[in-house]
Amino acid sequence: PVDIFRTRVALGVGRRIERLGRYRIAAIYYGQALNTGLTKSAEVQFRYGFSLYKCKQYQAAMNELESAIARQPHRYGWIQTLALNMQRMKKYERSLELFAAACEGDPRKITWRIRWARCARLARKSDLASAILDGLVADFPSDPVASAAIAKFLLETGQRWRELDVRLQYESQHVDDANWMFLTGQAASFMSRFELAEEYFQKALDLDD
Repeated sequence: PVDIFRTRVALGVGRRIERLGRYRIAAIYYGQALNTGLTKSAEVQFRYGFSLYKCKQYQAAMNELESAIARQPHRYGWIQTLALNMQRMKKYERSLELFAAACEGDPRKITWRIRWARCARLARKSDLASAILDGLVADFPSDPVASAAIAKFLLETGQRWRELDVRLQYESQHVDDANWMFLTGQAASFMSRFELAEEYFQKALDLDD
């Protein structure tokens, strides 16, 4: 079909301009492609919104991105991108809604769920962040990225007793990580478990040699 061909051409040219870092030119190109009827593609509209965002035309960008997503609500990668942009603008409530939708749509994306938890922390909703990361570890118990994320969160929020439990439980996923062993020792020391702390500080030193 003609529209599919035109869309491919518009995206091909536009993305080349984006890769050169010429987002103002890309925004003009995408805008003209949409306004002249060259293409009505939601994907071109999304790239138009993204280019506007890179040009710091934030409100116009959000309008285009939201509209593109409304037309294709199953493009979860777009939703996650919009969530990040909303977070950067400190619109945390909307960002959290979008992260929730993206992660519900594609729960296999570990990185998205970690970003969702980070946004919850920025919004001062530590209980939500904790619940997100607890769910992540429950869904991916064998993935070291998941256990590292929950351990980091517990460290940063001062929950050293829970952090110690997590680091001991998932140690087998981080056997070559000197920093993991050091932080395990540090958490043990904080909990006055000094013999355990000494053991893990030694492990850290052995790995750091």
